[in-house]
Amino acid sequence: MFQSIYKRVGSKIFTILSFFMVIFVAAPLPGDTAKVLEGESKFTKEFRMGDCTFKSEGQNSFFILKPGYQLVLEGMEGEEMVRFTLSVLSDTKTISVPDIGEVTARVVEEREWADGKPIEFAKSYFAICEETGDVYDFGDSVDIFNDDGTVSHDGTWLVGEPDEEGIAMPGIFMPGTFLLGSKYFQQLADGLSMERVENVEMGMKMDTKAGTFESCVKVIETNSIEDTLATTTKIHCPGIGLVAEDDLMLIKYGYNIVDEEGKISEK
Repeated sequence: MFQSIYKRVGSKIFTILSFFMVIFVAAPLPGDTAKVLEGESKFTKEFRMGDCTFKSEGQNSFFILKPGYQLVLEGMEGEEMVRFTLSVLSDTKTISVPDIGEVTARVVEEREWADGKPIEFAKSYFAICEETGDVYDFGDSVDIFNDDGTVSHDGTWLVGEPDEEGIAMPGIFMPGTFLLGSKYFQQLADGLSMERVENVEMGMKMDTKAGTFESCVKVIETNSIEDTLATTTKIHCPGIGLVAEDDLMLIKYGYNIVDEEGKISEK
């Protein structure tokens, strides 16, 4: 299934150099300077987007951004059976990115249920850098279904719109080159959503209902605007994408396998 998007030796060199720069920025410095680099400052916020040609369709080793591709995960969280679907839609959204210009991003929809009740539906806007394979996150539109019947929208943000500190900017959702120990922001919207990731493990083998996968990677996600700084552990596998999120495990993947309600079709 996986076909490398890297077609030029120059692109591979650019990718490696750009992510070594990420490691350099994220690494602690010796002496008193290291004491200053705490918390958010250890996670890279600046990326070489000006060198990118952004595409709304493509893939890297651990993320498939092609219309019709879907993942289905299930698992028990406490006493509830939770179901999660991720669907790459045919829809796109044009976003004005400061200092970059207009970017056409692909709409990716995530839906989550607990015991059949909707918990959260979200549409995210992703584009891939042709030169590096980095998948960038340009915003989220979130619907959270509360127990009292109301719908809230915490976590909604969009690149180019105001946040608490200035203007929201893109982060890297999944790098084209996975480097162990890298720390980087996926979302840069102060006061709205500041999700960040640390690459913590490589070379994993994963057994799921959907199959056995090798050479997988693990990341730990946090959101720096949350008081609890709760962590989410995710595992991604080559040519597949997300196969585990905390207690949820992949049960099915492929193209056009779930309907609009998130039910698996017979296809």
